[in-house]
Amino acid sequence: MTCLSNWVLEEDRKVVGWTASTPVRNTPALRNTMAETPVYLSKAVRGRSLGSRLLDHVLNQLANTPIEWVLWFVGASNHASKGMFTKWHCTKLGELQPVDKKPDRDIIEIWVLPMGNVVGKKLET
Repeated sequence: MTCLSNWVLEEDRKVVGWTASTPVRNTPALRNTMAETPVYLSKAVRGRSLGSRLLDHVLNQLANTPIEWVLWFVGASNHASKGMFTKWHCTKLGELQPVDKKPDRDIIEIWVLPMGNVVGKKLET
């Protein structure tokens, strides 16, 4: 699949975070409408709004593409990500139960943001 946007966050010449947007499906009906955009940060830099800044940047880049929806899959216990999605007025679509049913597996939540909510806006951090 084609990467629509890819960004790396460095601090003191070390990679401490990254994000990339890829189409959710490469089928003709969905190819240019939905993108998954995970945001990953090192534990050392969490709590400094860097994830929000990365997300702000990549969403503004996606505003110049035909993408209409951005999608995330996040562990239910990942409160930092869920807080960031709430700031962006994302919607939780539902939950996926762990396939392997191991007791230590997190439920996966599905979050979505219509790009119409992003164009011309900047997140207040």
